[in-house]
Amino acid sequence: MHIDAQKEPGTLNTRIITVGSVTYAHKARRLLQHMGINSRVVKIDSSRSKNGCTHGIEFSSVDFYNVVMELKKAGFEYTIYPS
Repeated sequence: MHIDAQKEPGTLNTRIITVGSVTYAHKARRLLQHMGINSRVVKIDSSRSKNGCTHGIEFSSVDFYNVVMELKKAGFEYTIYPS
């Protein structure tokens, strides 16, 4: 899936955290799934990514704190998008 990460008015409020590769994005998604947090892997337009990360995980903004804490505990390096 290719996204621009700009939400249209009226859509579900989501956040994206970028990771170093598509492999890490899938690992992070599986970790979050195991913790009961719904997420999906997304491809970000590389021209909109300042640090070169073009894959990330999208999740409900309600879960933001839990996502950050779980990724930090698991040792993932990530960037909050847009950075």
